[in-house]
Amino acid sequence: MTDATVMISTRDRCSEVSRAVRSALAQTVPVEVIVTDDGSSDGTAAHLEREFPSVRVIREETSKGSLVQRNAMALLATGSVLISLDDDAELPSPRTVEQVLAEFDHPRIAAVGIPFTDAPRPARLEHYAPPSDGHVLTSYFLGCCAALRRDCFNAVGGYDTTLRHSGEEPDMSLRWFARGWVVALGRSDLAIHHVSSARQHEFGVQYATRAEWRNVLRHVPARALPAQLGRLGGVAGGRSVVRRHPRAVAAGVADALRDRPAREPLEPEVYALWLQLERERRRGAPVTTLEELDARLPPLGSMPG
Repeated sequence: MTDATVMISTRDRCSEVSRAVRSALAQTVPVEVIVTDDGSSDGTAAHLEREFPSVRVIREETSKGSLVQRNAMALLATGSVLISLDDDAELPSPRTVEQVLAEFDHPRIAAVGIPFTDAPRPARLEHYAPPSDGHVLTSYFLGCCAALRRDCFNAVGGYDTTLRHSGEEPDMSLRWFARGWVVALGRSDLAIHHVSSARQHEFGVQYATRAEWRNVLRHVPARALPAQLGRLGGVAGGRSVVRRHPRAVAAGVADALRDRPAREPLEPEVYALWLQLERERRRGAPVTTLEELDARLPPLGSMPG
């Protein structure tokens, strides 16, 4: 048993996932590496088995989606911390996993964002904790480079696979927050997210929009719902213009309204705390610490409502 399991889901990105696996195996602490080949047609599974014999490779003949695969890998993992890594990301520093494991030093921390930059957009820095004496919190993590406590992940049933392809991280973070678990920003060495040219942008716009609306409809308390739906309406309008995929945005909204999720709203006082973190995230100015919120959070593991 290791302290960390690196989980990677991939499809038709053989060279990219090889880079990710190589960086995981180069860490200064032993890690378990699990890769699911989600229906590739480029020989990914065979290549990984040949090049990296210590890696557990799971081959799926047909694609089931990354959320299904990550849930399955989490159940197989032996590490107490799951390192979620996209197949187009890497850990250039061999010390990253060692550093992020040390950041799980409080029982309320369910996830730590691994700081990363996007390539070829290095100016964008995500998950990075500003200088502080405490654990700086954020509203949610990004799954391309993050560390998740396995027990917390499985305690809420993993990712909601009905979200399909996007928005799973805010949904999980909200479910954690309702139960007293939080997401902390990290201070480990930087990872790099090489944004793959194979990403389908119009497809992504539709599912990102769908997920945003579903998460609001599911988690936001009734009295805050009108304001948040109004905000999303503005976001959808802006995205239609900026992304130039108005039909994809409209399809995402329609999907969310047609397939409404069951309501699981946070208590208003708890949601107000989460919204504080979300506003800081949007401004790019996170300052709130776990030490400030600790006494105001729900008891650990409690059920919402």
